[in-house]
Amino acid sequence: MDRLQNCIQALHVLAEQANDSNAQVLAEREINEFLRAREERLSASLELVSKAIDAEANKDILGEDWSLMRAYVQWCRERLASKG
Repeated sequence: MDRLQNCIQALHVLAEQANDSNAQVLAEREINEFLRAREERLSASLELVSKAIDAEANKDILGEDWSLMRAYVQWCRERLASKG
């Protein structure tokens, strides 16, 4: 779980900077690092990071925008499903 917590902590910072042009690239990189470490369980890992992102987004912290992260994880899930 430490990798997931590290990923979510980094995404918190990026959620606060969602209007920054680099935020999306950096968020994707953080998510990819988490997924790469759990590649053999990719589908389960996507589900795990998706739930963690949703939980953080649902806290509705002022100034945080998790839409980029949610969209990227959804794109990854759709891509995985199309390959399966």
